[in-house]
Amino acid sequence: AAVSQDFLQRWCYPVVPDNLPSGYERDYRYALQRHYVYREMKRGRTKIGRSAVLKGATLIGSHCSIDDESVIEATVMGHECKIGAKVTLKGCHLWDNVVVEEGATVEQSILAQDVVIRAGAKIGKGCLIGRGCIIGKGVVLPRNTRITLKEDKDGEEDDDEFDDFDDSDSEEEDGPKVETEADDDV
Repeated sequence: AAVSQDFLQRWCYPVVPDNLPSGYERDYRYALQRHYVYREMKRGRTKIGRSAVLKGATLIGSHCSIDDESVIEATVMGHECKIGAKVTLKGCHLWDNVVVEEGATVEQSILAQDVVIRAGAKIGKGCLIGRGCIIGKGVVLPRNTRITLKEDKDGEEDDDEFDDFDDSDSEEEDGPKVETEADDDV
């Protein structure tokens, strides 16, 4: 998230959203507005409610809608995202076609393509919601939760293979034996 915030705050100039290389101009064109808010202008049609608040370095894709009384802060939104009324998004990355319904709160999380967050849900910091997942109405996800629709074929979590790994044990049992002067004396 820090890299994208540096990018949006223009620390990487001339590589900034409103000055993309010529090949991107065919599809997208972003315009810088007040308070480091970028909006996609070529495809356009993004609708932002009058009482919605956009803070900090934020990028909004084309065909998005943000309803009244929502607060969007330091967030990157893909194309065709729909944000309901009274939603809070802080430090998030939303891919394309994400729907966040009324009263939901999402903090420092990644929502992949086609994710739906139902009304009143609260997504804690560091969560990763995979493509096509739907988070139910009023659900509260704790910090660093990962949700995906991909089925685990082994029946175990991917992280387990690293938990039992210890360099010191494997060298003593299977590693080469190194003789020392003390070994020769015995």
